[in-house]
Amino acid sequence: MGLYHIHTLGSHDEIYMPNNEIVVGDDFNNDLYNRLLNIYINVSDVTFQGIISKINSELQSINSSKTISLLTVDELTDFIKYFGCDEKELKAYLTLVSNVIKQQSTAAFELALEEYRLSHQIEGPSRFHTLFACNEISLPYYESNFKGQDYDVYSIETENDALMTSDILLGSKTLPLMLRVEASKKYYDPSFMDVPMDKAEYLTKGKVFLKEKVKEVRKRRG
Repeated sequence: MGLYHIHTLGSHDEIYMPNNEIVVGDDFNNDLYNRLLNIYINVSDVTFQGIISKINSELQSINSSKTISLLTVDELTDFIKYFGCDEKELKAYLTLVSNVIKQQSTAAFELALEEYRLSHQIEGPSRFHTLFACNEISLPYYESNFKGQDYDVYSIETENDALMTSDILLGSKTLPLMLRVEASKKYYDPSFMDVPMDKAEYLTKGKVFLKEKVKEVRKRRG
């Protein structure tokens, strides 16, 4: 069965063209790797850290046993309102805090997967240094992750056998540590865990040949 790669425009566009060969090695940093770097840049952002420090300081001043990470969304909303933020500030604070917390959960999950790979499947492809692929049947499933984005779909051939797995084996990105380990085992299990082909993804390593561009999607611009 043929394999396909979905390329998001704006990331290494210069290497994506028909009849081009990409060498996917340990120095090949994909979009997932770059997003992880941006997460840590966001977390270290001075504005974000200032918000966190202010809220934790106020919580401490009222002898609360909670920190910001333990507050529910409703509690956080009420808390910021209580301390006099206007509606615009409140929206900005909540958006920033919510986004960074979600990003941190994603980063922690991906790092747990990588730690498992290094300990148990070191010869297997890293999710940070792979060219993700799918088959013709699973292409619509993975394309749904790119709604609202500009992307191209390429048919590809790989020098080495790709690891066939599926993102549905990963479960929630907010899983506790032990369940993350179990998810990692399932994800890297070559028996493929009876996952249907319409959810299959492939992690490639080595030389990947871009045969042809089979689809071009551009978001509508008003």
